[in-house]
Amino acid sequence: PGAYYAGLRLLAARRLVTDTALPLGEVALRTGFGSLSAFSRAFRREAGMTAREARMRAREERAGLSVREG
Repeated sequence: PGAYYAGLRLLAARRLVTDTALPLGEVALRTGFGSLSAFSRAFRREAGMTAREARMRAREERAGLSVREG
């Protein structure tokens, strides 16, 4: 059960990281992590990249889609 809820928290965190401009510390708090460092470790372990890297990739992908559509 604990792993299930941790996975849900990280899924919510990933959505906030990639779909909003919220500061990463705010993402950590909103998803129930006690600190930014705890969030960062968990995110990197789960996603294989830092939250900042995930945010940058998402922005690049959206920019690429916009260029292709326009």
